[in-house]
Order: sequence, then C-alpha cells, then structure tokens
Amino acid sequence: NETTRHLISGALLALAELGTNAVRSARTAIEVRCWLSIDAVMVEVTDDGPGFDSTIPRDARDLDPLAERGRGLFLVASLVDECTIDGVGHLLHIERAAPVAQAIASFLARPPITNQ
Repeated sequence: NETTRHLISGALLALAELGTNAVRSARTAIEVRCWLSIDAVMVEVTDDGPGFDSTIPRDARDLDPLAERGRGLFLVASLVDECTIDGVGHLLHIERAAPVAQAIASFLARPPITNQ
C-alpha cells in the first residue's frame, strides 16, 4: 500500500536524521531504541554529547535559509506525529502512527464471532 510505504519512508528518514545528529555530537556513544506499540512506532535516540537548543521551529519561515545547519529537527517534527526532546537535547523520542498496527488493533477489538 502506497500510504504505508510513505509513512515508513518518513519514519526512516526521521530516524536517519536523528542518528546523524547523534553521531555528530556524541562524545563516545549513541543508543537507538525502536519498538512497536499497538498504534505507533516509537524511536528514541540518546547520545552523550553536550546537548543543544531543544526548541523545534514550527514554521519553515522560522528557519535561516543561509544557515548550514539547523533544519534537522524541523524536518523530523514534520515527518512524525510526536517529537519530544529532553531539556538539554540528549534524548529525542519520536512517534509515528503505524497503520498496520492500527489495523491489527481494530481487528482484535472486534466482537468475537460465534457459531450458531
């Protein structure tokens, strides 16, 4: 399904962006955790770097068009349903609705079929 492929591609791009940022700023290590809940795919990226300004621009007009950096979190936030960052920028948590998981949850929530 094209919609599912699009959602997966967006989630992977967000993960790649977070991973790249973590590798650039980590002193020694990064940790990536991914898991699937009943209705979403969750990703957390943690690094031991110095942290960063955790303000996420909400509008493309807030970005400096001449800056070499600073668009990654905006990109990530636009690709996922939820993006949260701890106060100093060491832990980033993103969530993306998972249509497949939602379909499974809907199926499981149906009343049982009984033979009469």
